[in-house]
Amino acid sequence: MRNRQEDSIKFIKEELIAEMVHDRCFCEAGSREFVELESVCVEPLQKLEISTVCEFYQVDAIIRFSGEEKNFSLIVKLLPVVPQHENAYELFQNEELFYSKISMKYDIEISPRCYLSDMGRYGRPAIVLENLEARGYQRVYGKLDNDLLELCLKRIGKFHARGLRLKTEKFNLFREFFAKFLETLFTDQNSLIFSRKHSRVLEYLKSLPESDPARKHDPVNKSQDYEENQ
Repeated sequence: MRNRQEDSIKFIKEELIAEMVHDRCFCEAGSREFVELESVCVEPLQKLEISTVCEFYQVDAIIRFSGEEKNFSLIVKLLPVVPQHENAYELFQNEELFYSKISMKYDIEISPRCYLSDMGRYGRPAIVLENLEARGYQRVYGKLDNDLLELCLKRIGKFHARGLRLKTEKFNLFREFFAKFLETLFTDQNSLIFSRKHSRVLEYLKSLPESDPARKHDPVNKSQDYEENQ
């Protein structure tokens, strides 16, 4: 475990971030500034139950733009060189596809900026995201209270509603994305993680008032109405 982390930290510090700077991944569109890497600090993220699927690292990089320093707080996700999870490659590639192709079609208000989502050009499959803690968000390791749980469910519902809208209004594009997703299996590892989290969500959903029977089985209309009312 320790050697794996050390190798990944070395890869991030000496290869990944430097190549991203060279490829101007941190520059705004149309920028002509001279860009160079000043420093990189990498630490493994702890307390993540899904660490068997991919490796998570917190990165603080200082980059110079025409001599002016700018700090970037990042989350780097790497596919392990030797995956421990049965579906690790498929799960990672599906997420890479989402960030590289699909997310721009969803117009999500609260989401981390993606600086890189790639399966091989940089030596290892990697996803590099903005660390939302820099915007004031906090990671939650314990149980959510009901207010936060409700907020999360609404956001998840809105996210899936936009997928249904894409399917309805731009079916050819939806079909193209769907065809590129790799099939994943619901393994014992998935089941263990899911079972720890779903019971409170189900309890909350059961406590909600019944939907209008005329609309109960029409998810496309519900999703469109939900977005129009936001």
